[in-house]
Amino acid sequence: CVEHLSKAIENAPELQSISIRLSYGVFSDVGMERLSEAIKNASALQNISLACDEISAAGMKLLSEAIQNAPAFQSISIGLTPWNKVFSDACVEHLSKAIENAPELQSISIRLSYGVFSDVGMERLSEAIKNASALQNISLACDEISAAGMKLLSEAIQNAPAFQSISIGLTPWNKVFSDACVEHLSK
Repeated sequence: CVEHLSKAIENAPELQSISIRLSYGVFSDVGMERLSEAIKNASALQNISLACDEISAAGMKLLSEAIQNAPAFQSISIGLTPWNKVFSDACVEHLSKAIENAPELQSISIRLSYGVFSDVGMERLSEAIKNASALQNISLACDEISAAGMKLLSEAIQNAPAFQSISIGLTPWNKVFSDACVEHLSK
């Protein structure tokens, strides 16, 4: 299926948006490799929305490189199913590189759960946000962000020149979010 989708992307030069929502291991790093090659050649591509459960750091690296080569790229949405056991802060590192090196990127949405994104990832993501000149919107849903992570995010968005909105969603499994987190976001 990914092979056919990739061919369609390559043969649609005006394609501006891709949305893929899969689970149960049907889209993994192997599929990301082929999809990333197609994205690199999609000159009009502006938006990618992925919801899948087997993307690891290797797959995120491929996606990051593809995004950095897409000149019109504006929006990325990453959603991982609860079954993803391979996404980690290392994946956030690759995503952060894409954020830093995609000059037109305006919107980021990351929906994760089950402890796959923590304050370590938030530190790297915050660094990237500070350097993203066009970034306007961030939507995060994760379950391991503490007050320290929220402080980093708050400082980053205060320094982002085009920043307009933030949405924070927490999973029921979050045991570290507190009133201190809200205090950092209020600043």
